[in-house]
Amino acid sequence: MGSVRYRMRVAVVGAGSPLKTEASITRACRSLGCKTLHLNVPGSSQWLGPLAPPVLWRRVTGFGPDLVILTVRAIRLGEHYLARIADRFPTAFWYFDYLLTNDAVKVARLAQTTFVSSTQHVGHLGAAGVGQVLFMPQGVDPEVDRPPDEIPESFLCEVSFIGSGQYPARHEPLRRIAASARLQVRGPGWTPPPDGIPIVGGETRGVPFTQATAGAAICLGLHAYPEQALGGYSSSNRMWKVLGTGGFFLGEHSAGIEEFARDGVHCAWFHSPEEMMARINHYLGRPDERKAIAEAGRAHALANHTYAHRIGLMLAGKGYEATEGNSRL
Repeated sequence: MGSVRYRMRVAVVGAGSPLKTEASITRACRSLGCKTLHLNVPGSSQWLGPLAPPVLWRRVTGFGPDLVILTVRAIRLGEHYLARIADRFPTAFWYFDYLLTNDAVKVARLAQTTFVSSTQHVGHLGAAGVGQVLFMPQGVDPEVDRPPDEIPESFLCEVSFIGSGQYPARHEPLRRIAASARLQVRGPGWTPPPDGIPIVGGETRGVPFTQATAGAAICLGLHAYPEQALGGYSSSNRMWKVLGTGGFFLGEHSAGIEEFARDGVHCAWFHSPEEMMARINHYLGRPDERKAIAEAGRAHALANHTYAHRIGLMLAGKGYEATEGNSRL
């Protein structure tokens, strides 16, 4: 990010876990010189019950932020307190998920600016009466998305997939891979395990995620919804975490996605189940090629696609300009 420093006070309001995106946003703000307050809305609601909204409201007002960054978990404050925050302070809502929920629309209607990680949501939110909507993909957090110090033998495999199991579109591709390669699948929503899919673990975050990534020859990305392939520069946070960790990422293509990582240079993409299998077979037999691509992908992500890069744009009131072939590549 160079020498750019922002002398701003930023409040980040959403989930509170150190492995959640809100923590990455907070670290990025502080790395840019911002004095930053991180408020854990779900945790405070659990601990304080109905007292949480007024307590958190007082913390925000006492901090006096130049910008409040909201995530969808901020809805636990209630629309009344969110509206008060938006009336008093500049607010930005950053929404990461592909499925646009009612809670997301509620928060977007209250914030001055909404940032979305899929360009498809720009029009959807505009039709829902939301004002300014800008594109902002997620990114790499260098503090947590990095190669692990060690890789336990239990994580070694040919192909790894880390993601939720409640999306049927993922099941058949994983069965095809399991029939011909040593596959490990981890994530929530795989109970009971579907036939033919080797589930070896549940929700995987932090160091175990980096170990599962580094222990696999190929780290797979699969869309949760088939329509993600149609456009919107649709990228899962999985892609950024794999690139940051130094894994070799093979992902399901979506229109515009090479804005972020180029095929055969920073990662690899596939357009169909048949191409997926062909590319798995190709890269399993070429470890040196995989290693070179993974190293280039990590260097590219750290140089161009960290949360500090995203927050720098947000603090300047800008969205990410998604134009294939631009100078970011």
